[in-house]
Amino acid sequence: MSKDEVEAAIKVLETWGRTIDNWVLICAIGVAIFLAAEVIFSIAHWINDKHLRPLRIEQNRLYDEAITNATARAKEAELKLEQLRARVGTRVIDKDKFLAALKDKPKPQAIVIKRLAAAGDGWYVALQLDQLLREAGWPVEPGFDAPWNIVPADQSFHVGPAVAPDGPSSGIIVLYRYGPSTPEATDPFETLLYAIRDTLGGISGGQQEGIPDGTIWVVIFPRP
Repeated sequence: MSKDEVEAAIKVLETWGRTIDNWVLICAIGVAIFLAAEVIFSIAHWINDKHLRPLRIEQNRLYDEAITNATARAKEAELKLEQLRARVGTRVIDKDKFLAALKDKPKPQAIVIKRLAAAGDGWYVALQLDQLLREAGWPVEPGFDAPWNIVPADQSFHVGPAVAPDGPSSGIIVLYRYGPSTPEATDPFETLLYAIRDTLGGISGGQQEGIPDGTIWVVIFPRP
């Protein structure tokens, strides 16, 4: 090879070497940029996650609170609906519970069931009481078929505090003879009072002038 050919070949190879070096440098710079970007994005992700974590916790808390409130409102609405049904629906006596309350207890001489005409379900309540009292062996006088249209103005009930569990009033008053109390009068009275209370709801009891000794009145009013 001539001198010129050698120099030309060297020049070509040197040029190609510089090109390779440049590409190596470019690649190294690219790798450095990529690694720097990875570090930057990793830090950014960590900062973002740091701010996001409490927000997600708060979001979950709000969801749980909303579910709890919705459940509470649903239960409250269900309770109010049941109370409304109990207040406006027909009064039904729990037979087994009522009979169990009277079993082997002292009996009065007579029971008179009275119902006000304004009590829409009064006849049905009176019928239940009549049948259950007779089944328990308690003496019930006939006559509840005819409604007691008004309470005479000259009659005043000496009614004590209501005996009321949780729930609506039964709309029933149990009365016995007004005067000095004796166990023969009060024991059957209290037995019947609590038997009705435990099966129908809140109830009032007391004494009434004009009731024969040993007799109990059960007066059925409209449910409040």
